[in-house]
Amino acid sequence: MATAKYKYQTNAGNVFYCRTDSDSEVAGIRGAEPAGAQTEYMTFEFSKNSKQVGCRPRSAILRREYVGGAAAADSCIDTSGSRNKYVIVLTSAHYDSLQIGTAVSVNGINYTVAGKRREEMR
Repeated sequence: MATAKYKYQTNAGNVFYCRTDSDSEVAGIRGAEPAGAQTEYMTFEFSKNSKQVGCRPRSAILRREYVGGAAAADSCIDTSGSRNKYVIVLTSAHYDSLQIGTAVSVNGINYTVAGKRREEMR
């Protein structure tokens, strides 16, 4: 998974740059960049710590089911279950049209859109 810089339009219409997954397979999840010029001169990275950047951009939650087998009885690591990947959705119109359950394959790994997180400004 590589990342790249994309224009992101907030719900209020401001255009920032954001850094998110650049795999071509998630282009349909990410959506097209907004046509407007950059209005805010800062870049935010997708982070679980939204206080660090002052904003949590809207995103799609991609879920990878069944990562591996159950751990051996003497192992402390369990590789079964699902793992999530978060992809920023660049415009609110695309976010609204994005359907939960949409399947996507990234580098041979199958994901499903399991949910959507709305934009939060702090």
